[in-house]
Amino acid sequence: MNNHPLYNSRIIRTYVEYLRKHYPDLAIDSILAQAGMTASEVQDGAHWFTQTQVDRFYKSALSETGNPNIAREAGRFSASAEGLGAAKQYTLGLLNLTSIYLLMGKLYPLLSRGADVQAKRLKSNKVEIIVTPKPGVDEKPHQCDNRIGFFEAIAEFLNKEPAKVEHPSCFHKGDSCCQYIITWERSPAHRWKQVRNYAFLIGMMASLALFFLLHLKTWGLFVLIAGLLTISFAFCCQYIEKKELIHTLKTQGDAAKDLLEETNIRYNHAIFI
Repeated sequence: MNNHPLYNSRIIRTYVEYLRKHYPDLAIDSILAQAGMTASEVQDGAHWFTQTQVDRFYKSALSETGNPNIAREAGRFSASAEGLGAAKQYTLGLLNLTSIYLLMGKLYPLLSRGADVQAKRLKSNKVEIIVTPKPGVDEKPHQCDNRIGFFEAIAEFLNKEPAKVEHPSCFHKGDSCCQYIITWERSPAHRWKQVRNYAFLIGMMASLALFFLLHLKTWGLFVLIAGLLTISFAFCCQYIEKKELIHTLKTQGDAAKDLLEETNIRYNHAIFI
């Protein structure tokens, strides 16, 4: 299946944007030509490349940059790249990292037809993703590295920090599939929600226990202080949650802008043709 269209142009577009930013002196058109690609194909979000083309592109980019980590770094770059286009907009529409990772089986085919993907939740901030190349597909290790970078970058869509990705099993090392254990930091709003909930529960239990031990006025003062603390935690939680929501909406707005620009490019191409 080396000559079957398997990989969406958005993957190569992310590479190209990464190269333009970090290696501005590279002749990218020459790299594309060596891979049998054209700039118009890379810009076309509906175009798919073959395994042979992707391998040639990677080898050429690796040779020109001399960077052995280029695949993973390009995957990480996808968090800030415009190349994902509609895929990024769709991903951000889920507004929840757990949902994004758990739906990777449906999201990943937007970028690749070369593997089956299954995801399972392990904790509230931890998931397991199993990627199995389809029969006849000759995936290379650099594509595995690119996936790791992409999984790391997804957390940056909604959080400021990348996810931590463990890779205990790898198809390219003789295992039956590639296994990724992905963990990300809980958001500040989530932590403050826990503090608020614990403060409320502890305050309630302490108030009930002390009702029979303290004088009524002392008990009333304790209840007032506990209530004020709980309200303070709740206001703090709401404030941080609003800040995170504003950040998410801003990111969505940027992704929507990218999508409109992509639509405009396609329109101009259609007019040109």
